[in-house]
Amino acid sequence: MSSLFLCPDKPDWLPENDRILVDALQSLGLLGQGLSLPTGAGYLPGERFFQFVSFMGCAPGLKLEPASSDDEKFCHLRVHYYPEPVFLYLRGERQARCPVCRKPGICASEYAAQGGVVDTCPVCQANIAPGRLDWRKEAGQAGCLLEIREVYPHEGVPTDHLLQQLQSVTSQTWIYFYA
Repeated sequence: MSSLFLCPDKPDWLPENDRILVDALQSLGLLGQGLSLPTGAGYLPGERFFQFVSFMGCAPGLKLEPASSDDEKFCHLRVHYYPEPVFLYLRGERQARCPVCRKPGICASEYAAQGGVVDTCPVCQANIAPGRLDWRKEAGQAGCLLEIREVYPHEGVPTDHLLQQLQSVTSQTWIYFYA
């Protein structure tokens, strides 16, 4: 299963309370009806979902409703909050690029094994701030995550309008990645 994740640009940012983001996303029409799934709560895509997420190629093949009460292999949304930022990645061999020298360095599986922390670039030795490695949209780190499940990597992309709406609601710049 792969997902499209949206998160604030600041990995340690969390909303003041858990409902602010969910309520805003439901009023925008991105989140629809709430779901009780075997592995946690989720939401059906809202009536404006396809105005906020653009799909290339396979959009007509998206399964938008569960086939049974224990089915989780359909496109739905989840909101996650973690007290400390979590690191998620699509492929363990993906190497991050340094924000200073732009050379590939540490791979995602090594970065995860180090607890999602790297202080210096292994190539140029520049200091690297948390969350500033360039994973080319195939990894990310955050405490607040909006997950859109069953989206094939690089096939679904949030629109600029959605990213602007998230920024308006949270006063944070939002980014996205696949994992």
